[in-house]
Amino acid sequence: MGGFNPDTALFGGLFSADVGGTPVNLTSFQGGGVEFQKTECTTGTRPDNLREYTITKVNWSNITLERNYVKGQDDWKVWYQAVLDGTQDYKPITLNYHSSDNQPCRTNNFFECWPTRYDVINVDSKSGSSTVKEVMECIIDHAQYG
Repeated sequence: MGGFNPDTALFGGLFSADVGGTPVNLTSFQGGGVEFQKTECTTGTRPDNLREYTITKVNWSNITLERNYVKGQDDWKVWYQAVLDGTQDYKPITLNYHSSDNQPCRTNNFFECWPTRYDVINVDSKSGSSTVKEVMECIIDHAQYG
């Protein structure tokens, strides 16, 4: 299970996460939705004239992770670069939801994820630029919601 950060809220609750087994203190999580494509079956085996459908394709939406930037913490950047270089591929991502009394109440597992975008968000000031956030968007192959 990932590390717990009481300052990270999602949908009024608390959450923790890990990427490839490494705890991550996220400030935001988006995506992970699913869309089913279905095809009508024409077997004619239903006597009540109800239509039967079969799921022919499942499309998972990309997930976007955001965390506060910490100098020297470059695991996301290294993973993204390794995927671009072809030396490393997917990792699992786990998102654990916690109730208001800090009890685990739901876990979403995203399998075979790999980053498609990595950005840092900078704040400019008169004294220079400062990196404040890291954002990583990942493609997921499949997921398990619990």
